[in-house]
Amino acid sequence: MAYRLTTAPELVSALGSDPSHSPRWPELEHMAADCASVVSFAHTYVSSLQAQASGGLTEEALSCVQREMTRFSNDEFQQIISAGLNPGTSDPGIGAKIFGVLDSCGVDRSKLAPIFPPG
Repeated sequence: MAYRLTTAPELVSALGSDPSHSPRWPELEHMAADCASVVSFAHTYVSSLQAQASGGLTEEALSCVQREMTRFSNDEFQQIISAGLNPGTSDPGIGAKIFGVLDSCGVDRSKLAPIFPPG
């Protein structure tokens, strides 16, 4: 949630010192709900990576992936889900973002199922 708030300084400013009485309170509630969904998805995604790798990923790598995945937008998560359901038909841009996260977190992609076209 803290990361999401750093990306919306105008919302933080509009909430003022008494956020629950701000006319933009519903936006904050929506953002919190989105964060809960994203964190839940990131946890599930990391669990699926560990299963694909037959338990061969380090706790450090998994924590890194989970943390980085929580920075994705809900639209990006929908694209990831779509890619998982329809391998090979996904937007290469979302695949590149995921590859970037996996690579920066030290995940050996050769241990994982090929959902996205090679990149």
